[in-house]
This record gives sequence, C-alpha cells and structure tokens, in this order.
Amino acid sequence: MEVEIYVPENAKGIKVKQIELDGAKCIKVKGTREEVSKAAERSGSYYASHVFQPQFRDGIRSLSYEIAREMNWKGPDYVFVPVSAATLLLGVHEGFNHMLREGVIEKLPKIIAVQTEQVKPICSELKGEKYDPPKTLSSVADALISTNPVLLREAVNVLKDSGDCVVVSDEEIIKAHKELARMGIIAEV
Repeated sequence: MEVEIYVPENAKGIKVKQIELDGAKCIKVKGTREEVSKAAERSGSYYASHVFQPQFRDGIRSLSYEIAREMNWKGPDYVFVPVSAATLLLGVHEGFNHMLREGVIEKLPKIIAVQTEQVKPICSELKGEKYDPPKTLSSVADALISTNPVLLREAVNVLKDSGDCVVVSDEEIIKAHKELARMGIIAEV
C-alpha cells in the first residue's frame, strides 16, 4: 500500500524518520494543523484522521485499563494527559468511566488536561479566558498543535464534570522530560 502522511513543516526529525522507515511518503505542509488537515483532504485520498475514527478512541480506552491494572485495579487519584485534538483525553475518560460502571474501580480519577502556553484552547475555554492562537507555533511539544480542536466542546464538558486543565511552559516540559529520563522513562516531547 502506498501511503502519504501529511505533517506540519516543523515536524521533528525523529517523527519524520519513523514515517519514512515505515515506507510512507512524508509530505510537509506549511501552516497550522488545520491547514495540514485541509491539504490531506484536498489530496483526494482517504483522510484517516484519528479525530474522526471511533475505533481510535476505543483503542485509547485501553490506556485506562493499563493504568488501573498497574495499580492493582485501584484507580489513581489523578491522571495527567497532554491534550491537542482531545482524542487521548476523551478515550482515557471513557476507559475509566467504563471500569467504574462495571465495578472494576470504585471512583473516577480526576483527569488533568495539560496544554502548552502557545496551544491552550481547551484550558482557556474551561477557565473562561480569551485565547488568541499564535500565527506561528514554536513549542518543543510539537505534537500539541491543535489551536481549534473540533472536539473542544466535548473535552471541556468532560473536564467540567471530572477534571481540570493546566498550562505549562516549554521550560517546564524540558525539565520534566529530563526528570523522566533520569528515572529511566524516555518520553516523547
């Protein structure tokens, strides 16, 4: 199967290399994530955005199951989730809700959405703050770039019900990345 993957022009080298190693053609697009999506849609090919694929969110639910299993089937008090398009947030929330309904865990953890200073539409909406996205994004968290996520309303409703949102700086991201590395956890920035 021939595959073309559309990415922002500033996508990090390791991500681009992985796409190419998997045999796909990487097409870099100048502009926002929304502009990248539009370019992919205009290509005439099948647009497989995870945002609109229900099986993706169902797959993400498994992260909640893994977290609960690692904690001997006791839900944690908090789960911090990096948020861009909100599919990860919604999938994790659905997973914990499923376990609660089935009696696997006794209480829902508080889910904390984490956004960057540059890309914080969900945090801003949740807290009733004005958000003007920058014209150019330059955060080290280059995957968190949805300045106008289509699932914004759904994400905000989940956070109002059972969570909160925090905004972090690039400096905090870099510091946390180094701390995790010293603990033997190699996380993507």
